[in-house]
Amino acid sequence: MKKLLHLLTCLSLTGFSLSLTISCSNKPIVNIVKTNIETIFTDNYIELPYWMDINGENILSIIRKTYPELKKCKLRLVYSTTVWELHVDKSDLYFEGIKYFNIIINEQIPILPTIKKELKQVFVNTDIVLFDENEINETNIIKRIKEMYPELNFMNLYLEKINETHWELSIEENEIFYQGSVVLNVTIYKEEQMPGFLVNVASIIKDNSFIEVKTNNEQGILNSIYKQAPELENRLLVTDIEDMGVVDQDKLETHLFEAILVVSDDDQQYFGGVSVKYYFDVNVKQDLNSLIVNPHILLRENEEIIQANILNKIILDYPELKTEDLVLKYLSNTQWELSISENNSDYQGSVVLNVTIYKEEQMPGFLVNVASIIKDNSFIEVKTNNEQGILNSIYKQAPELENRLLVTDIEDMGVVDQDKLETHLFEAILVVSDDDQQYFGGVLVKYYFDVNV
Repeated sequence: MKKLLHLLTCLSLTGFSLSLTISCSNKPIVNIVKTNIETIFTDNYIELPYWMDINGENILSIIRKTYPELKKCKLRLVYSTTVWELHVDKSDLYFEGIKYFNIIINEQIPILPTIKKELKQVFVNTDIVLFDENEINETNIIKRIKEMYPELNFMNLYLEKINETHWELSIEENEIFYQGSVVLNVTIYKEEQMPGFLVNVASIIKDNSFIEVKTNNEQGILNSIYKQAPELENRLLVTDIEDMGVVDQDKLETHLFEAILVVSDDDQQYFGGVSVKYYFDVNVKQDLNSLIVNPHILLRENEEIIQANILNKIILDYPELKTEDLVLKYLSNTQWELSISENNSDYQGSVVLNVTIYKEEQMPGFLVNVASIIKDNSFIEVKTNNEQGILNSIYKQAPELENRLLVTDIEDMGVVDQDKLETHLFEAILVVSDDDQQYFGGVLVKYYFDVNV
C-alpha cells in the first residue's frame, strides 16, 4: 500500500485519468488512460508566419505554442505527399494518437475578427486638422484621416457634413473589420498653430518595419528608434518583446524578435503605437577587448588608483557597460584585469588595463574615444555619396576631428521604402588614423541618398 500511495503522489494527474485495480494477490496495478491528442489539437491546420522556414523544428515549435498542453508530449512528425502527420511516441505516459493536419502560411489566410472594431475606438482624437492650402471637403478630409490612421487605408469610408466644422464618418456595412460611425471636428490651422495637433506615431515609424538593435532589451530598442526619429525621444514605451524563433536553420543563433512600442498616455503631441521587428543573435556576445580598443586608463593627479575611480572612468568612456556587471582584479601597480559577468547578454571575456596617473599639464596627451564625439550608429546628411562627402558632413558636426579620420568602408544597404525606390540606406565606417596622438577608435554612421539623383 505504501508503494501505491507513493506512486499516486508522484504522478501529475493533468491531461489523463488514472484507475486502480487490486488483484486477488493484493498487488496493486495502476492503469493510466491516455489522452488522444486529437481532443487537444482540434483544428485541421496550423499557421506558420510567412518568414519562417517549413521544417520539423519550426512546426513543432508552433504546435507547442498553440497547444501548450502538448509542451511535454513526446511528438514526432511524418510528412506524406498531401498531409502532415503528428505522432505521439509510444513511450509517452500521458498522450496517444495521430493527428493529420495541413500547413497554411498566414498571409494566405485572412482571419476574420469575431467582433468588429468600432470606429470610435480607432479615433483617439476626433480633431482633424488640415493645412492652410487645403479646403474643407470630403476628399481632403478622407486623405488626412488615412494619413493619421493607416489601418483605414483600404477601407471604404463615407462622410456626411453636419455643419461647417463637424462631419460624420461612417464605414461600408459589409466591411469585415470595422463598424459604426464617429463625428469629427474638422478645422484648418495655420503653420504656427500646429504644435497642438496630435500626430500618429505610425506616420513616423512605419508599422511592422525592421530596425537594428545593439542590445536585446527595452532600452536597446528605444535607442534604435530614437536614432531614426529623435523627435520621439522619451515619448515611447516598450510594452512587449517576443522571440518569434529561428529564421534560418543554418544560423540557429539568429532569432526574429517583435516589439510593441506605444506613446505615453499623457503625451500632448503624439499618439498611437507600432510593432517593430529585428534580428538578434541570442548566443553571440561581443568580446570586451573588441570594445575597449585602447586599454589605457588615465586618471588625473587628484584621483587615486582605486577600483571605484577606474570603474567610473571606464563607464564614462564606454557607456554601453554597466558598473554592476564589471569585475576588476588587481594585477600590479599599473595593471588591472577587467572582466564581465557571465549574466551579461552583450559582452564576454576580459581585458588587461594599463592604469596611469597624469599631472594636469600632461593631460593633452590623453587619448579620446572618437565615439564620445560622433555617436556610433548615428545618422548624418551627405551632399555627395563618397568618402569626402561623408567626411565633410562629419567635420561640420565635429570640426576638432578635421583631417583625423579615414573612411574604410561604404556599403549600400538597399531600398528603405518601396514607394521611393531611388532612396537607399548607406552605412560607412570611420576610423581615426593610427598615428593620431589625441584620438582613437572608430564609429559606424548611416545616411540616406537618392542613387539616381
